[in-house]
Amino acid sequence: MVNSILITNSGLNKSSGGGLVSFNLMEALRSCSTLKTIFSSQIFPENMFNGVQAFSALPQHYGYEQATPFFMDSFICNNLPDEPIDLAQTYACPFPCTVEKLKYKYDTKVVADLAPHNIAVSKEEHIKIQGAYPFPHLTNPNLLHMYLRHLRLADKVVVHSNSSAEYIMKEAKLKELPLVIPHGCYIPEKIESLPSTMTPGNFGALGIDKGSSYLFDAWLGLYHEGGPFKENHQLMLGGTGSGQLALKEEYQPLFSHIPHVPNVSDFYNKISFLIHPSVVEGFGITVLEAMAHARPVIVATGAGASELVTDGHDGFVIPIRDVKAIQDKIIYFYHNPGELERMGKNAFETAKRYSWDIIKREYVKVYEELI
Repeated sequence: MVNSILITNSGLNKSSGGGLVSFNLMEALRSCSTLKTIFSSQIFPENMFNGVQAFSALPQHYGYEQATPFFMDSFICNNLPDEPIDLAQTYACPFPCTVEKLKYKYDTKVVADLAPHNIAVSKEEHIKIQGAYPFPHLTNPNLLHMYLRHLRLADKVVVHSNSSAEYIMKEAKLKELPLVIPHGCYIPEKIESLPSTMTPGNFGALGIDKGSSYLFDAWLGLYHEGGPFKENHQLMLGGTGSGQLALKEEYQPLFSHIPHVPNVSDFYNKISFLIHPSVVEGFGITVLEAMAHARPVIVATGAGASELVTDGHDGFVIPIRDVKAIQDKIIYFYHNPGELERMGKNAFETAKRYSWDIIKREYVKVYEELI
């Protein structure tokens, strides 16, 4: 039997984000190999994985409040199993020392999975918004070379959009174009009806790369003098990142927050459509999740998930940093409520093509080709 390990800088969960991706990578590995060890940023309950060793490699768990991005790599490299490992799946960066040891000590087949950001665009946005770019490992040439090295050592590199594949091939100086496997989504057993009041939503972290400032400018602008509506509409924000929002008191009624969302359906069922204005993002899993709940999306081209959206069919694709485009699409849905239902049905059909069961089979194909 093939022995495997999973290495991820996320946790493992079935809610959303990187933890959800890692969980499904674990499931794919377990379906075709004997999963021996999991390295993650999470502390796991004992025996959570029925005998599979699970290590937390998060710096904070070992007393390092500000460790470099390479801490996990060093920790994992020094705690690899003694027995041979045939297959390793990594998720996100960086793991250069670990992958090198796996390759040269065990001749392990390595699949490296990541959702790369365009560094130049991200740096430009950070400087524009806060005046500095706080990630020296992405701008120092020597550190960046080390950061991306495990991709060059891997047997297969997987990314989640065509734009990411072209970008990282050039940035990491890869010999071949990475394989594109989009993220997946769970298909709900029951789809709730749209809310009676138009309610746009945004789910996830409120970060600089996420385009949050453009979304807020667009939404607040609709309530200024001459705006199309004055009351009864709120922009719903979901996820822990929504707690970062600081607004003047008079603006608070225009927003609603659900900071803790144990079941993502509880959020998507409350909104009419999702707005995902990322300036740069490797994928954007919430786009697909909203579509799985029959909600159309307004998504900026900075998110890799925009490649799955057909403009005017199951949502709208807009330019990055375009406040007016966000407003125009919100106003369109406001004046054409029937389009929410039409596009929502189309969005659901699109999402069904990317269920996690389908996506996991794509990973299993990669594993079986290597081993």
